[in-house]
Amino acid sequence: MKKRPGGSLRALFFHALLQLLPAAGAAVALAGPEAVAPAAAAEVSPAALAVPWPRAEAALAAIDKEMAEVNEKLVGLHAEIAKLREQYKDDPEFQKYEAYLDEGIDLARLNDKEMRELRSDLQLIFQDPYSSLNPRMTVGQIIGEGMASHDYIKKKSPRLQDKIVETMEMCGLAPYFIHRFPHQFSGGQRQRIGIARALSTDPKFVICDEAVSALDVSIQSQIINLLQDLKEQKNLTYLFITHDLSVVKYISDR
Repeated sequence: MKKRPGGSLRALFFHALLQLLPAAGAAVALAGPEAVAPAAAAEVSPAALAVPWPRAEAALAAIDKEMAEVNEKLVGLHAEIAKLREQYKDDPEFQKYEAYLDEGIDLARLNDKEMRELRSDLQLIFQDPYSSLNPRMTVGQIIGEGMASHDYIKKKSPRLQDKIVETMEMCGLAPYFIHRFPHQFSGGQRQRIGIARALSTDPKFVICDEAVSALDVSIQSQIINLLQDLKEQKNLTYLFITHDLSVVKYISDR
């Protein structure tokens, strides 16, 4: 097994560059009569690796300088914010909005793995209760898929079916529906299945994309009341997208 050189981060950086060079370039990299071929590059000591590389040295120095400047600005900015908050700490109106402060996350900066971990907290209820459900899967499989995918409950765990049934009952679905397929349900029941699927991973934020616009008026009121009850029970936050202003007025807090 090749031995990884110890020493500074800079030496490791040079070592990584050597591994990316072609054979001829690697021999030239360590100039002089003691040039080392790529096969032996891993055995080179950190001292031997610390040879003059003007471009790499300049790039590292520029990055270090830039990071130091950014860190200094951030420290100063945080200090200014702390002073401003201190001035209004006894203001009741300020305390009201201060309670809304949470750990904000810039989703655009997340990679695939980070986004997948966060996705269980962000769920979506679709507009069309017909096309949004897989016709080849049973109700139990549809609701349990998210739990298993996010390792919320292991796929073969005996707790999985209990959790699926609990979620179904919470959304107004009878437990014996668990082995039925979507085509065996009405539009309102299908939307309840979609809601149960969205809530299966205990999300904090749910996007309701025209969640009731495809339903009859009488069914709309049932689904809206269900969403209201679930919001209170699970402490959910909804982003409710709709063109019906009466629905907006009913479901919005303000």
